Amino acid sequence: MKNTPIDKLDQYSRQKADEVFRSLPYTVADEAEFLDFIEKKKGSEKITLIRAMTIATNIAAILFLPLLLCAGYLLYNRSDGAVQFASSPNGASSSTTIQIDTIIPRTQETAWVEYLINPGVKGKILLPDSSEVWVNSKSHIKCPATFSPDVRRVILSGEAYFKVKSNKEWPMCIETPQGVTAMVLGTEFNMTAYEDDRSVTITLVNGKVEVLKETDSNPSEKIVLKPFEEVEIFNSSKKEDKKIVDSRDLDNTSAWKDGCLVFSNTPMEEVIKIMERWYGVTFNPIDSEIAKFNFTARFKTESLTQILDLLSISSNIKYKIRDNRVTLYR
Repeated sequence: MKNTPIDKLDQYSRQKADEVFRSLPYTVADEAEFLDFIEKKKGSEKITLIRAMTIATNIAAILFLPLLLCAGYLLYNRSDGAVQFASSPNGASSSTTIQIDTIIPRTQETAWVEYLINPGVKGKILLPDSSEVWVNSKSHIKCPATFSPDVRRVILSGEAYFKVKSNKEWPMCIETPQGVTAMVLGTEFNMTAYEDDRSVTITLVNGKVEVLKETDSNPSEKIVLKPFEEVEIFNSSKKEDKKIVDSRDLDNTSAWKDGCLVFSNTPMEEVIKIMERWYGVTFNPIDSEIAKFNFTARFKTESLTQILDLLSISSNIKYKIRDNRVTLYR
């Protein structure tokens, strides 16, 4: 049989291979060995392909179930516009919100941030609208991570001095646990609303404040404050005491944010309460007559012991300190 061009090329290739590998301890395989090698190679490739397809199928099955569950969860919560995770480090509650974009725009407040100021500490915070707030000891403030377009809502328990960024189209609403709410557009004022106090006090420095108080007869009764005016609303009866304050009293009211502790003919019961918050201690007056004293003084950097020494000299009140407990007696 006459050799074809392909046969001649095959012979040439075998001769070249024979020349290259002649010096090696191996010889070129004959045609039978070559065909046997090709058949085995085809079989192993089929097996490898089958194994790869099997592994890929198993991986897909493993991944599909969690993805399906996650997609279902997100679709189920889509109407709320957010997924919330709550935590309580050191007994304080907080929340974080991961926003999920939806077709319908959302305007309601979703995530809330709480600022806790421990006894014996003062703090200053910046609200989402860049308003400044100085927060006194043993107080906390809650507000949304982002204010809604309609109102800047803040919840206060304790004492704070607000310097609200002015925006006539965007009111700020400061709520308290006692049902007293201050509505402002841009102003500076001091607000005291400790839950264990007998009243809520708002002292206006400048601007305008509308105070709303909840009552049984009129749930939206309103009091309007002008600069240098102060209102005290009592928790039990919701009655108010509105008065004009002079510049000296106004400075004393907000002196705490500058690190000053001021008493102006203050009843001893109130003095004790303020000092407990200021220094993070507990007072125990064992003589009922002590409550009848009033105290006038101004302190800046004095320690608790120095203040008690002055109290002892001016009022003949003795004291003992053990750990964080102060006992007063005569």
